[in-house]
Amino acid sequence: MKFLMIFIIFLILLVPHSFSESISNEIGSLNIEKSEYEISFESDELIRIYGLINSPIHDAKGHIQIEQPDGTITGGIFETTDDGSFEYFLKLNNESQVGDYVIFGTYSNNIIGKLTFSIIPMSVESIKEIRERDGIEKAKILAEEKAKILAEEKAIAKAEAEEKAKILAEEKAIAKAEAEEKAKILAEEKAIAKAEAEEKAKILAEEKAMIEQNKTSSVNTVAKIILLIIGIIIIGVIIKGKKINQKYPDENYIVDRVKRNPYD
Repeated sequence: MKFLMIFIIFLILLVPHSFSESISNEIGSLNIEKSEYEISFESDELIRIYGLINSPIHDAKGHIQIEQPDGTITGGIFETTDDGSFEYFLKLNNESQVGDYVIFGTYSNNIIGKLTFSIIPMSVESIKEIRERDGIEKAKILAEEKAKILAEEKAIAKAEAEEKAKILAEEKAIAKAEAEEKAKILAEEKAIAKAEAEEKAKILAEEKAMIEQNKTSSVNTVAKIILLIIGIIIIGVIIKGKKINQKYPDENYIVDRVKRNPYD
């Protein structure tokens, strides 16, 4: 039994006093959600101070005055809703003072009361939890960043591959067009060369035919000239013979007679 009591007391000492605090009177009530808050190393945390005015007055203002551990005073004005409720928020972050705070509330110059709460350093467990969480978050962020980089590199590689394929396709199309143009030019040159060769052969054949014709014509002309000369000679001889016969008729007679009767 004694051991059980010691254990319960030990648990009570270990558990932070984070129960809500409240105070009330005939004016109204003033409340705070916890009696202890840990310093926040992350984004700002808001400590909610709230309450209820029993008989709210139109256009009346309320005031929250907060005394910090170093004795400095802060706070502000609050307004009530139609049902008399109100809220006021105190910002908590890693620059907040560690220690006890006193809240003093008034409404239309009437005292509501005062509350106390404490801001304590972050516990070892909380720091460990944050570090572990930060480690997980950091690993997650790094993984996401790496995945993003890999995706970008993949997209860049894909774009480069597509651009390279496009360039190769264009170069292939250009090479094909150049080959077709070259083949066309070669075919045209071949056709021109063939036409020139045929034209040259035709000209040579015509020149050969003309030479043969001229040769034949020359031979015919020479033959005609020779025959003409021979004819002229023959005609000349005939003419000359007639002239001789006319000049020496007796001799011709004697010759003829001798030919007919050589023994006469």
